[in-house]
Amino acid sequence: MSSQCLLTVKQLSEQLGCSICTVYRMAKHEIPSIRLRGRDIRFKQTDVDHWLERKKASPFLDPLVMPSLGVDLSLDNYDKLYLKGGKNMKSKGRRWTYPFGSVYVRPSRSGKERWYIYYRAESRQYVREAVKGATSRAEALKVLQQKVTEIFRDSTGMKKPKARITFSELAKTYLANTTQLKDWRNNKYRLDLSLLPFFGKLYLDEITPRHIEEYRAERLKKVKPITTNRELALLKGMFTKAIDYGYVTANPVKKVKMIPEGDCARERILTQEEEERLMAEAVPHLRPFLVIALNSGMRRGEILKLAWSEIDFRNRLVHVIKTKRNKNRLIPMNNILYRTLQELRSEANGSERVYPLKHVQGAFETARTKAGLSGLRLHDLRHTFATRLIQSGVDVFTVQKLLGHSTITMTMRYVHSFEAQMRDAVAQLDKKFAQSLLNSQPGLSPTSGERQVSQAGSVN
Repeated sequence: MSSQCLLTVKQLSEQLGCSICTVYRMAKHEIPSIRLRGRDIRFKQTDVDHWLERKKASPFLDPLVMPSLGVDLSLDNYDKLYLKGGKNMKSKGRRWTYPFGSVYVRPSRSGKERWYIYYRAESRQYVREAVKGATSRAEALKVLQQKVTEIFRDSTGMKKPKARITFSELAKTYLANTTQLKDWRNNKYRLDLSLLPFFGKLYLDEITPRHIEEYRAERLKKVKPITTNRELALLKGMFTKAIDYGYVTANPVKKVKMIPEGDCARERILTQEEEERLMAEAVPHLRPFLVIALNSGMRRGEILKLAWSEIDFRNRLVHVIKTKRNKNRLIPMNNILYRTLQELRSEANGSERVYPLKHVQGAFETARTKAGLSGLRLHDLRHTFATRLIQSGVDVFTVQKLLGHSTITMTMRYVHSFEAQMRDAVAQLDKKFAQSLLNSQPGLSPTSGERQVSQAGSVN
């Protein structure tokens, strides 16, 4: 028989979508083969076709290979073949068990049915997970089949590996698919400035937690922890996308700890005297912007995008939409803010924007320099607004709503800054009390007097 009419090992591996080693393994016990010499073997196409037909009819391997072989059974027939206990099996807790895993349903907190699957992973550990979007047992069972099939292909070498790509190639794909994100420009800047020079030439599967820790250490020598954390967060998100794309199976950034930012936040709170100096040096068109920022806590972008249609003068409310977190919020107007907005409306001349200018940074920096307030940022006006509310006795939850913070943790830093001021204020009583104690007891030394104050303060 001519070898030209037979399939080689490589040809059969391409036809079945598995590795060459898997073909050799199946040739020993499953697929009929013709041995020519040594490890050189061939296969008849008719024998391969008959073997595939037998596999389709096999009640033992169907649960693992049916999706790849194109077998489609109805749920009833499938239950007859594979459901433990038979088609009419009734299990407590509404659980259906198959040779390769289980499907069960439980009510969620809202009372709706939620489907789960339970199966054995390649690491021999059992996995239990909810099936998002599943509305029936058939849909959950289909997902279970897909999960088990992937594990089967991985363990037998039948799964074709994805092409390896470098980090720079992932960066191009990531940026192309995330142009709608608000932070797209910042992400591109972080990639071009630091991430690509460090990781760009590495393949994704070569990047380990050790590489990321080295990157973190290098960046901390040049920038602040908060900047490094933002870059690591971007890197983590990119690897999450790479897993979705099938390029890698794990996210190495998850094993690297972020840097604590408790002492990293840059906050500069304006005093009343500093505010007056800043207002005195500001050009006329900048002053309304400063008043709005100090009396509303809005971000610079929110003020520049604010439209007259979002101002409710009757109820004295500012509707802030399209915020940083894509959540709308309401800000009541105090008298100063109300009068400032009224003046801007009288000068609007048909403009849709409350503040018609697009840029204020240059004018602000000039006023800041003239006022001698080095280090002051536009965003510090928002910090000043929040801190003044806390100092006035406004509860932290109300401040959170006014600022539009997604978590209370972000707002609590203003409470901490005020607590430090309160501790300093209370500490001043020590000196007054010590002096009063010395005056009432002339023979008492300052050292012993201070000791008595300390002891008195420690009594519960």
